[in-house]
Amino acid sequence: MLWLDVAIENILERANWVQVRMTQKAIKQVLTERYYSWQEAELLAQEDPEIDLSGEGPVYNPMEFEEEVDAEVKPEISLDTGAKTEQKTSPIA
Repeated sequence: MLWLDVAIENILERANWVQVRMTQKAIKQVLTERYYSWQEAELLAQEDPEIDLSGEGPVYNPMEFEEEVDAEVKPEISLDTGAKTEQKTSPIA
């Protein structure tokens, strides 16, 4: 009976290590993806005129702009309230 207990313990220990290794690989994958995302964001920030990466003053300096507003804005949906609604009759009465 002793050899059976040892064998089961070895199997469970090995299964535990397999699970640990799978978790470690998943964590490494996520951290690598985040690192690459950070590098891409840093490159984009270097090209953005509103972002100052010099380390002096505020990092984000939004530019002032005015949004153009059309004088005549027509609704896309008809607001006609006089539309008739069809009532369906069910074949089961």
